[in-house]
Formats: sequence, C-alpha cells, structure tokens
Amino acid sequence: MTMFHIVEATRARNTAVGNPMFNFVLSDVITGEIITCRNKPNSGFIYGLQTHGVIDGQIHRTPGGRVYLTDASNIRVYHLLAVNDRTGRRDYLTRYPMMLSFIEIMRSKQSEPHKDVRFVIEQAF
Repeated sequence: MTMFHIVEATRARNTAVGNPMFNFVLSDVITGEIITCRNKPNSGFIYGLQTHGVIDGQIHRTPGGRVYLTDASNIRVYHLLAVNDRTGRRDYLTRYPMMLSFIEIMRSKQSEPHKDVRFVIEQAF
C-alpha cells in the first residue's frame, strides 16, 4: 500500500448495478508522481472513503492501459517540527508526512532540545 494525496475526485456514472464510481487525480506523497485513475467497479471500499486528504491505497494497471484504485482507506498523517519559541522559527524534522506511530518513534529518538525549543506534532494536509 502507498500513501496518496487526493488532488481531485469527481463523480462518474454509477455502475450497471448502481454502485458509485469516481475519477481520481492522486499524488504520491513520497515521489510526487501524479496518477489519474478510477475506483475499481463495484468495490465496497468507496462507501467509506472521504474524497479529500490522504489515503493509503493500491493502484492496479491493466494490460490495456486502464488504471484503477483497487483498495484504499483514509489515514491521518503528521509532521514532526522543532519550534523555537524565542524566534518563532519552525523546522520540519520529517521530509514527508508520516503516520503517527512513526512520528512517535522519531520523537523518542531525538535528544533533549534547547530550553527555547520544543517538538510539535502537526497534522499534514
């Protein structure tokens, strides 16, 4: 599974049995690659998916060139920052957004900051 930021989600026509279809423009959170795809027809995950924010999903490319989002779920991702209270400077300690469990591990491995500096966990997107 890969983390994607939903750039755009537009509603498409329903399937023959009445299930919703969406056209997505996704951006890979790590590489920045832009992917245009649709959700897999009659897939149940689409009912619980919010059409904004960050998702953890899989992309399937058919031999005919079609691109489908086959499985996805919304996740919350965060950045770890060092904030200097005296100067107001904010330094990102993470290169890209991460899940909270990874952020907590990173925080635990940091040394004690200077007296004016504090660590802040900030929700991304």
